[in-house]
Order: sequence, then C-alpha cells, then structure tokens
Amino acid sequence: MYNGIGLFQCGMEQTLMVMAEEGGSLGASAIIYGLIAVAIVWAPKNELSCVLRLGLRPTTFQLPIATYASISLGIELLLGVWTVTTMSAMGTVVVITSQVLHLMGAATGFVVGAAMVKWKWVDCENWDLFSVYQGRHALTREELAVEELNSAESKAKRASLQEQMQGKLLEYLAAGEGKAALVLHRRGQQQFRDGWKVGDEQYVQLINLLRKAEQWDDAVPVMVEYLKTPQTRGTAVRLALAQILIERLNRPRQALKVLEQVEVAKLTQPQQATLKKLQQRAEQAAEDGPVELAEEW
Repeated sequence: MYNGIGLFQCGMEQTLMVMAEEGGSLGASAIIYGLIAVAIVWAPKNELSCVLRLGLRPTTFQLPIATYASISLGIELLLGVWTVTTMSAMGTVVVITSQVLHLMGAATGFVVGAAMVKWKWVDCENWDLFSVYQGRHALTREELAVEELNSAESKAKRASLQEQMQGKLLEYLAAGEGKAALVLHRRGQQQFRDGWKVGDEQYVQLINLLRKAEQWDDAVPVMVEYLKTPQTRGTAVRLALAQILIERLNRPRQALKVLEQVEVAKLTQPQQATLKKLQQRAEQAAEDGPVELAEEW
C-alpha cells in the first residue's frame, strides 16, 4: 500500500509538472498523508497517542484518529491557501506547493482505504468510517446478526443454498434414499424455518420410502407434518397413519383421534371400508391394551 500510494501520487505529480519550467519534490510526505487518510477510513474513532512539546516540556495525550487527521489535513489546507495567496500577491504564480502534494497523497490514500473497505479486502469490524457514519458500530452482536441476515447479499446466498438443498432432496427421493432425504429435510427446516418448502409430491414420496423401510418412528412425524400443510392426499395419508399407529406402534387411542378427523363424505367405497375396519381394530385394541399417553396433533 505504501509503495502503491507513492507510485500513483508521484505519477500524477509528474503528469501535472510535464509543462513546468522548473520545480522539484523530495521525500515520502505525500505517502504519509495518504496513510493518515487510510487511517481515517479504517478506524476514525480509534485513539492515537500524541506528543505535544511546548517549550522544552513534552506533553502526551490521546486523540481520535479522525480528530488528529482533521488537524493535520486542515493545517496543510490552510498553509496551502496562504502560500498561494501570498505568492500571488508578490506577483509569483504558484500552482503546486508542497501542501498540494500532501493533499494529493491524502486523496489517493482515502480512495484506496475506501475501496478496500467496500470490496471487503479489509475487515474493520464495523469501526470503519462508513459504519460509524451509519451508526453500525453501536449495534449489538445480535442486531448485527439480524442486519446481516436481512441484507440482500445474505438473502441471495440463502436462496441459492436452499435451491441447492431442495435439488439434492429430489435426488435422494429419486434414488430411493429415504433416510438421507429425511436428514436433509430436517436440516432445511432447522436452517430456513418457514422458508423451507417441500411439495405435495415430495412429501408423499418421502412418506412412502420411510414406510417401505419400516422406519415407523420417522414416518409418523413426517405424515403429521404433511397433514398440517395444504395437501391433496390427506385422506389416504390419514388412513395410513392410523394403520401404523394401530399395527406398528401400539397406539390405538391416538389412531382413533386421527380417524375422527377423516371427512367420511369425501371417501370412496374402498376407503370407507378401510376406515370402518381401522376404527373397529383401534377400539378393540384400546379396550384390551394398557393406558396410552396420546399426543395432540
């Protein structure tokens, strides 16, 4: 950065002096002012230890970088204006003074520092000039997390990740990998919450794979989830859920609660026969079986 500021500033200086008859400059002062400007952008509120000598006695004190830089650049600006005005009054035309060169270096440094912040080449932890101006340096960690989550960039990344995960879910379902599909589904729910959407067809595929693998404890929660979504096969899934509760999990009372929610008027003849058969089996099992702790669905 030091060398880059020097090369750029000196290049501008040489270009401006192409038509000059005389003049010269020496030293790294323009670069130093460039680094002061970088410090303004990166850490305006950080404090700088300063030494002030009044007479023979030095005094030390702390100054915010923005204050120190404002004083330094302000002095250069005032001296530059005074020099040009004075020389002009004496009949000498002066275009570029040492103060102008210093301010050119500061302008170069400011652009470099700002660009590195905007391009995220440097992390100032929300203490850079732009974040301080916006008040972001005063936000709590939780508030910053919410801001980051709601940013356009974060939303785009989340949307892309969700699209990839849903594509992978379809691959698992097509390959008959029910367990892997369920793990991915649960991760999507945890990561995206209400934003995670699974289609009607995918739900039914997942349920069928879990039933086929006889993973009853996994299949039941997925079936309950499906019944809480807008669905087209609710009746068939509800009957299948009741059958699992009766035959596989020994929970006939819960099965009866599930069957109570079946809309009989919408059932086909075979479905009505299945419903009646399941109700009879559940009632018989509930009478014969022990006390059951039923869940509310």
